[in-house]
Amino acid sequence: MNEENSQSQRGITFGEILALFRANLLLILIIVVLAGILGAAYSRVRKPYYTATETVSYSADVGATDSQRIKKNVNAMNAYIDTAVAFCTTGVVIDTANGYYAYYLNYGNKNPDNLGIDAFISQLKAHPEDYPLLSEEELLQLDYFTVSKVGSKASKSRSTGSSTDMFSFTISVKGLDKQATREKVRILAVAANHEITDYFGGVTSTIIELTESVDGVSVSVDMSARKIILIALLIGVVLAALVVFIKYALDNTVKDRETLENLTGSAVIAYIEDVKEADRGRTLAD
Repeated sequence: MNEENSQSQRGITFGEILALFRANLLLILIIVVLAGILGAAYSRVRKPYYTATETVSYSADVGATDSQRIKKNVNAMNAYIDTAVAFCTTGVVIDTANGYYAYYLNYGNKNPDNLGIDAFISQLKAHPEDYPLLSEEELLQLDYFTVSKVGSKASKSRSTGSSTDMFSFTISVKGLDKQATREKVRILAVAANHEITDYFGGVTSTIIELTESVDGVSVSVDMSARKIILIALLIGVVLAALVVFIKYALDNTVKDRETLENLTGSAVIAYIEDVKEADRGRTLAD
């Protein structure tokens, strides 16, 4: 019987595991600290992903005045608004948003006054003849907005008790630039409003409230530096434990009397205990 078989049969106790970690404490600390340093360095050089979210209040006229028809149409409107929310992430809205953003970024040098998003798009809609048309080929080449980078989610609805219903939902955009994602989500909301109004004929619907300014749009980061460092430290702990156990498994030295007896098939008459550092140099008289 070899030593590995003897150890696997005997197993390792919890006390031995603690002793193993104590004996390798310095190695564990080094690995954990190095992992933390690497995590901190990575958090400094990585480009975080931002998600800008715009909460939209929406007014929809169900086109009825008597209570029975209002109730019936409100039910239909709830289904409508779900469809409208999903519509915000379709290619129709995304293509419009790409066009707006291309113009906003001085496409054709048509924003010389550096107008804000809302004012610029209002001017664009009021005087489209002043702006060059984007061809289908040009639209296909624009990728400021893509299906994977935009999102829309219904949050609540509230009946006003008249022919008009109030709805709220959120539109989100992901990107690598914090301010750009704020601008993009505002443009996406405006593009969605225009396309929803045009697409769903027979229903008067209007976005009536957005965040007061683009700078007020809420932005969240996918992963903070603190979270990255914490994950790196946890990985360091796991890695250190793995290294210690591998080191233990590869160690084929005889560690106790039972193992030696099993390996040799003979009884051990006597053995000398490990001499601790504090006991070195002491005599029997001491």
